Amino acid sequence: MLRRSGLIGALRLVRQLLDGRRRAETLGELRRLRRLRRDLGGSLARPSRPPEQRVLVVGLASLREITLQMPLITAFRSAGYRPVVVLDSRAWITQAAYRAIGVDRFAFYEDHMPARPGAPDITPDTTLEELLGLAHQGVTIGRYAISRLMRWTRNGDPDIAGRHRGLARAAIAEAMAYAEAARAIVAAHRPDAALFLDHGYSPDGQLFDLVLDGGGACYTWNAAHRDGMLMLKRYGPENRDVHPSSLSPSTWRRLRDMRWSDRHWETLRREIEECYVSGEWYGEVGTQYRKRFPEPGALKVELGLDPGKKTAVIFPHIFWDATFFWGVDHFRNYEEWFVETLKAACRNDRLNWIVKIHPGNLVKDRRDGFQGEHSEITAIREAVGELPPHVRLIDAGADIGSLSLYHVLDYCVTVRGTVGIEAACFGKRVITAGTGRYDRLGFTEDPDSAEAYLDILSRLETLAPPDAAETELARRYAYGVFIARPTPLNSVAFAYAQDSAASLNVDLRARGGALWAADDVAAMAGWIAGGEVDFLREGALADPVDGGA
Repeated sequence: MLRRSGLIGALRLVRQLLDGRRRAETLGELRRLRRLRRDLGGSLARPSRPPEQRVLVVGLASLREITLQMPLITAFRSAGYRPVVVLDSRAWITQAAYRAIGVDRFAFYEDHMPARPGAPDITPDTTLEELLGLAHQGVTIGRYAISRLMRWTRNGDPDIAGRHRGLARAAIAEAMAYAEAARAIVAAHRPDAALFLDHGYSPDGQLFDLVLDGGGACYTWNAAHRDGMLMLKRYGPENRDVHPSSLSPSTWRRLRDMRWSDRHWETLRREIEECYVSGEWYGEVGTQYRKRFPEPGALKVELGLDPGKKTAVIFPHIFWDATFFWGVDHFRNYEEWFVETLKAACRNDRLNWIVKIHPGNLVKDRRDGFQGEHSEITAIREAVGELPPHVRLIDAGADIGSLSLYHVLDYCVTVRGTVGIEAACFGKRVITAGTGRYDRLGFTEDPDSAEAYLDILSRLETLAPPDAAETELARRYAYGVFIARPTPLNSVAFAYAQDSAASLNVDLRARGGALWAADDVAAMAGWIAGGEVDFLREGALADPVDGGA
């Protein structure tokens, strides 16, 4: 009862203000709260018609993120939903911010967590696959727990029966406790829908599964490839494992059937190049901050590439980031895929090989307070030691922009990275090692097993480049991902500072009651009510000359 009274939240705020390490941050959040209240003017009244449905909204921690989430919450309210914001605990500032944007109902995990969560024992014979398949009270927990463990340890193949055993048990116990709490929240609020930013870790993954299994729809929102734009997707049982920036079958049919011209490719090419050069390209994780873009000839000389050989680039995924999601992999995890791919590259000296470490490592390390060696570098050292002369390494901190690589490579090697979409639309052969995003659509090389994949790498130099029809398909797909699907916000402006943490900056443009009438809110409300899987920007599939892009 004391917890529900609100006193606990107030006491926590006082403790934060007294904590010298958190005082400045807390005062900054209080200032942002006052500014938000002032800008809104208390005028976010409820719509005249009572809400008929209920949406669970996974709450966020900072005022900037909450402000960015505000147009979506307003869109759900406009579409006839009553939002219930789900928070881990009763943080006073967080609750006050959500109340300022019109939320009056909350659910808290801390109210439903079991007092003593248990966890199964882990023996020397326990396998990672066994843990990945774990469920608790009918709720999937294994892959969320192992994803958490990987992030804690920065390890793509954790030693669950050895040095990581204690952390593995802790991650599983946490996932079990959150599964029970999520089930209690769903039972109490009986949602028709839920809204997520990320559902690859506990507790959001358990909540995502429970809502879908209960017949509700799940919606995700993510930052798009450039500042000020979001990617929105609706999930149901049929597409629960596809990537948030993939295209639904309906969207893909529309893109395949639309009239296509060189103007579409020019619009797409310009979008990609401008975002790379400005540094905005996936600025949320700072992938292209302060990069340079050498001309192809100069870059080949700089990297010491043999001009008589074709060039393949391996683009590793971050080993510990969303490893078990978005499809089915041919290898146990991203680390095993990388190690086996690297060994294959070392054996095939008929090609130049480049290993391009994911630049997002830097921002993610800064945000998590990690200062150690990147997992990919550790894997290289332990798997092969010194790289042979025909294999070059571009580290995460290198200042060579990825855009330049598309003009020197012949082959792009990935599991399902965005780089595969980009390379394919520049007319390069892409080899995938997993499903769930853009594979098997006619413009990539998609082996069906690990053995078939490694066989292709052993003779990669014999693969012909894509023909014109394949490249056009790739460009149509890329047009959908980078032009048609991203929705620009006009009620809220946001951008990522090009600093070490890719800090989020948000500015509220639609003040007070004007938020209800904002074009972006109205468009999102229509999409929510309409039931389409992908949100498509209005007119985005028209001819660019006609104003559609």
